[in-house]
Amino acid sequence: MRTTPLLFFFLLTINLFAQEKKDTASIKSYTRYSSILQEDRYIEVYAPFTAKSSTKQAYEVIYILDGAAHFTNVIDILKQLARETGDASFTQKIVVGIGNIWTRDRDYTPTTITSSPFVEEGAAKVSGGGEKFIAFLKKELIPFVDSLYPAGTNRVLIGHSLGGLIAVHILLHHTGLFNKYAAIDPSMWWDNQTLLHQSKKILVQKSFANNNLFLAIANTRNKDISDAVQLRKDTSRNTALNRPALLLADNVLAAGKNNLRFNWQYYKDFDHMSVFRPATYDALKFLLKTR
Repeated sequence: MRTTPLLFFFLLTINLFAQEKKDTASIKSYTRYSSILQEDRYIEVYAPFTAKSSTKQAYEVIYILDGAAHFTNVIDILKQLARETGDASFTQKIVVGIGNIWTRDRDYTPTTITSSPFVEEGAAKVSGGGEKFIAFLKKELIPFVDSLYPAGTNRVLIGHSLGGLIAVHILLHHTGLFNKYAAIDPSMWWDNQTLLHQSKKILVQKSFANNNLFLAIANTRNKDISDAVQLRKDTSRNTALNRPALLLADNVLAAGKNNLRFNWQYYKDFDHMSVFRPATYDALKFLLKTR
């Protein structure tokens, strides 16, 4: 039978719609009450198989902070990596988006501050809930995901800004909770660079065997700074927010043989908000590399 252009377009549309439905069917939303945080928490989970499928495979799990903003972005990036590299394993991951957009000043800050030139007064008042949030991840969220999905032992954590700060804190202080970390333009300036100062000692004294870190640094305010060498030399207020992240890279590299697999990049063409997608693309390519 001859296929007319109109019929061809109709069939193509049906096929794309069916594919979209298939992808959507593998995404589920959950609202769970956290006894640790004493509130409901919202998560989305993408699985590379449909609900009716049965599998004995153990899947790597990618946890995304600020899931409401970044969940679909990360799924799209995984599909893009699979297409461009020809490596289908990029899409064989369980992806968990942790809804957190309105409590990030509380949950992503490991220490409490009273004031800061970079933090509003209201945010400072609720800061310092990082350890309680980590307890929620460890004792409630991860066991919940593991109970419903065939999750393996490899876990990735992606955090941006304050989310990157708490990701670095977890790497340093709760090293075994995840084994792969993407810190996207982390707020290492927080609390007079307290975590940055801690990192210098911890990175030397502790073994980070089987741990991986990708660090992304954005060009936040000064577009004239084209590389990390210039950024390191600059002492102006314009680089006060991203220079501490570069110093973290220096601390990691200076630590020597602590078995941490590490990569980092300065993104001269992207600011703090636009850096997430290109940095996450590079981070996942590094962290999930299989060959």
